[in-house]
Amino acid sequence: QQGTAFFVRAPNGATVAVTASHYLDQNGPALNHVRLLSVTAAEPTALTDSAICWGLPGGEGVRGENDVTDLRADRFLLPVSVDERFVHVLDLDDRPGPQPGEMVWFPDKQPGEPGGFRLLAGTVIQVETRFVCVELDTALKLQSQSGSPVISRINGKVLGLLGGGTEESGTTILFLNPAAEIRKALEDSSRPGLSTVVGKPPKRENPPPPDQEPPERLR
Repeated sequence: QQGTAFFVRAPNGATVAVTASHYLDQNGPALNHVRLLSVTAAEPTALTDSAICWGLPGGEGVRGENDVTDLRADRFLLPVSVDERFVHVLDLDDRPGPQPGEMVWFPDKQPGEPGGFRLLAGTVIQVETRFVCVELDTALKLQSQSGSPVISRINGKVLGLLGGGTEESGTTILFLNPAAEIRKALEDSSRPGLSTVVGKPPKRENPPPPDQEPPERLR
């Protein structure tokens, strides 16, 4: 499983990799390490990596009709160090939310384009506490792009991260976890190891009783 990530500046000045959490396999083996790869590199090239999580990862969120959709939990944050000569660190929108009708940019992942993306224009069509809806001007078939940012054309800041979308009748609608929810998550000061919060560690076969001394050959 894979998605798309971007980098933002946290309120304390640290750099955070932000992506979606709904594609994490919580029933699979424990996640030990995340490497964030360049979209444009001919060979897989890590821009940065992390073995710890910024707070606890979110969940799948709730998807359905507007009255039940809730994407606030769909986020996965990683503290990272990056070389800003090669990556652009974005800012999260600090408003309570965007305005309906606000124009946005969606960086559509395209390895052959400069920077690895092309900017597609869109418009905010619905703003809720639980999600933000954006309609793109250009129809698009989304591919492994969960976690991508959507950026305001008013202030150049991230309005939210892509949790999913629909393509129908020649239009593409994006559903976002609002930036305000990501800002709240960045208030968490805990830094658990990834393997303790994503997936399940392997079970030991026939572990000795807690009070039993190990055999001499294992000492």
